[in-house]
Amino acid sequence: MTEISANKKKIQSDFEQLFINYIFPTRQLRLLYEWLEVQRQSRHNNLIIGETLIGKSTACQIYAYQNKLQHLKDNSNIVPIVYIVPPFGGGTKDIFLAIIESLDSTSIDLHLANLREKARYLLKDCGVEMLIIDDTAHYRNKVFTDILSICEPMNIAVILVGRQTLYSYIYGNRNLNPRFTNIYRFGNLQTEEIKQIITFWEKNVPKLSEASNLTSEPMFNIVNQTIKGNIGRLNRIFKALAIQAWQDGLKSIDVDILKKVVQCYMR
Repeated sequence: MTEISANKKKIQSDFEQLFINYIFPTRQLRLLYEWLEVQRQSRHNNLIIGETLIGKSTACQIYAYQNKLQHLKDNSNIVPIVYIVPPFGGGTKDIFLAIIESLDSTSIDLHLANLREKARYLLKDCGVEMLIIDDTAHYRNKVFTDILSICEPMNIAVILVGRQTLYSYIYGNRNLNPRFTNIYRFGNLQTEEIKQIITFWEKNVPKLSEASNLTSEPMFNIVNQTIKGNIGRLNRIFKALAIQAWQDGLKSIDVDILKKVVQCYMR
């Protein structure tokens, strides 16, 4: 193997490293899972609210995965938690289709009444206890009412995930307000958690030849003031940092490079 091809292979490996989804056991994750377990046991319909890129969607996906499909001896499947992200701008039909597909089924009959019945049958047959619907801020009263109309009789908790606009809509609607009894606000990372994530990232992702000391006071203050505890913003900044360092052939990341990258994310 030539030196050039070996270098290309290393660069490709480095870039692949950027897109590995590392999961950090933050305080917010622990509190959310404890809260979700209560909602699951009590079968209450509720909301998870948080700003964009804060990590609430990933957290819900992990929770659903941790309570994944169980195969029983009679070849039936139990799926306690269903997590779906219907297409933006869709309606009730799209949510029913997402439920059907998430339970490893399909439907060639796209009439709303038949989709509703198939979704209802699968939810019951698979022993679903909780339905988590993400990115729901653009849906309105009839969609939510249709979903609740099949889940509530089967004692399935419905959890809606979105931003503050979702909260404002639900609690401003006299028909929906009484049916969502609680709210979980997904918060920001704490300072020590940010430092732990940065330390892990510096060691395992860019793997530069010299330490950058990104948790040192001047470097950390720049990062902390930019991300404001938002894990999604932290992720984007550090991907950009790694790419910049590789492109420039740097041995480490200094304050000037850090400032150059974060200025694109300043608000």
